[in-house]
Amino acid sequence: MDSDQNVVAFSIIAEAGNAKSLAVQAIEEAMECRFPQAEETIQACEEALVAAHDIQTELLRQEMGGEGQPVHLLMVHAQDHLSSALLLKDLSKQFLQISRRLAALEGEQV
Repeated sequence: MDSDQNVVAFSIIAEAGNAKSLAVQAIEEAMECRFPQAEETIQACEEALVAAHDIQTELLRQEMGGEGQPVHLLMVHAQDHLSSALLLKDLSKQFLQISRRLAALEGEQV
């Protein structure tokens, strides 16, 4: 695996890691009934995921154009980070909805 491939893999890992941190932060904000902040944090999470997805899309374009690279463990690791970040983002949205419903049931302003 050459240094360019390492940079690409670590770029995906960095963006996905940032997205995962933001998703966890959004869950914490939602559970504390800080709904506007949670929505903003989810938006920031989605932006980080778009950046990671753009890198992944370029890799797929190269692969489809016959310029694919061998898959190494570091890239598998990067893809795993991206997949888990996408899942965590989806879960953060669910936590936000559940927290809003719970707050409404408890009579808090949503």
